[in-house]
Amino acid sequence: MAGRWRRGVALIVLVTLLATAGSVMAQAQGADDLAAHRDQVSRLHGQGNNAEAIPIADRYVALGG
Repeated sequence: MAGRWRRGVALIVLVTLLATAGSVMAQAQGADDLAAHRDQVSRLHGQGNNAEAIPIADRYVALGG
């Protein structure tokens, strides 16, 4: 149970960081792709589907978000 809670908190922190830092890097990597990844992570997290959101957040970071 504690592991799931920590992953959820880590995801919230990651999404927050992605949302604030993404606008600068979006110009270099394509704003539409980065925004789509960020929106998908937010949507999945909002649905409580962290297992699917984490790999997408990882891709977002890899793209430069």
